Amino acid sequence: MASSEDEDTRSCAGDNFMQIDPLEKADKGLSPPEHTCADCSRRIKTDHAMKFGNSRLTSLDMDMATMRTHPDFANGAYPSYPNIAAEADQIRANLKELLGELKSIPLCEDDNCIGRSRRINEDMRKLKIKSRESRENEFISPNRRKTSHQSKAVTSPNISIISNNPFQPLENITDSNDQNNETIAVPEQVPPIMLRYTKDGTSKILDDIRKVCGPTENKFTNGLVKIFPGTSQKHTEISNYCRTQGYDFHVIQPASKRPFKVVIKNLPHDHDIEEIKYCLKNEHMFPVEKVVQLTKFRTREPLPFFLVELTKTKDV
Repeated sequence: MASSEDEDTRSCAGDNFMQIDPLEKADKGLSPPEHTCADCSRRIKTDHAMKFGNSRLTSLDMDMATMRTHPDFANGAYPSYPNIAAEADQIRANLKELLGELKSIPLCEDDNCIGRSRRINEDMRKLKIKSRESRENEFISPNRRKTSHQSKAVTSPNISIISNNPFQPLENITDSNDQNNETIAVPEQVPPIMLRYTKDGTSKILDDIRKVCGPTENKFTNGLVKIFPGTSQKHTEISNYCRTQGYDFHVIQPASKRPFKVVIKNLPHDHDIEEIKYCLKNEHMFPVEKVVQLTKFRTREPLPFFLVELTKTKDV
């Protein structure tokens, strides 16, 4: 038996533990207690209403199935059957509305919300169950009767056969051909000039380009006329002529001249872009051209992803 002093000590310790002020705890830098946000509370209530409706609908379906098995069902053995069927249809309509309401509730982003932690734990549990079931379903144990027996290796006598190699003189030939192939420069691919097609003026524009810059190969695709100059010098002449005449055109840069793009992850969404550019350019010596923060397509909300464009060099 414990003495009265022990009981007083235990009660005092419990009183001191229960008298902790959560606001004072938050002021000292400790994590505040968890709570449930309005979206999670609405999600829990809607999910509970759907579970209750599904349970009621299952019960009504079982009752109607039992009624239909009666021999005199067609003769009106159960007058309440239409009311039960109407109630089941109403529950199905309510479940569709609840499902739409559940999908419209936004996901919680509060780290201290109880509903968010429960949802994450439930998703992880379902993912583990699904992966375990997929592994079990994909594995098929082989039939013992159909397994092949290990055959004995056939041993052959060690008989050496001497043959003449007709390609023996080729070993003395040097790799001059390979070296010559490496020195041959790869011809540069000249990108096409994309000219906007118009019903009345495109033919005249092509005639003017042919008179000034010479004949070209042209192809029509998706409302654009692709002009293939053939050489980089002719490409420059045609683009300068189109620019001076004010034609609607654009040029696609070749892959060798396009910037090298890299995406940086796991940074705060409010990280300074200039700081990233300064660190990559001055500390790590990368030829940075531009740093852009990616955003969501619809809401334009900034994402924790940063697109970096680098100039293509030997090291990049």
